[in-house]
Amino acid sequence: MKRAKDLATDIMSDDQMEIHSNRLALITGCKKLTEYSREKVSLSFKNMDVEITGEELEPESLINGQMALRGIIRGVTYIDN
Repeated sequence: MKRAKDLATDIMSDDQMEIHSNRLALITGCKKLTEYSREKVSLSFKNMDVEITGEELEPESLINGQMALRGIIRGVTYIDN
């Protein structure tokens, strides 16, 4: 069983995603953009991968693990790696 300190470390990860309406995702902690199309964007993080689906998806530059994704966001899937 994890101790409270270990759980707090897991929760305070640098991997974050904020979704504003369904038009903008602000992403922090992304290691790599693994797949891109106008309908699907796949991202790799330290402990998981994320798949974002939608329409007219347009990632902005990935700098220092930070990225903005614009378009119509229809779904987000988290995949343990």
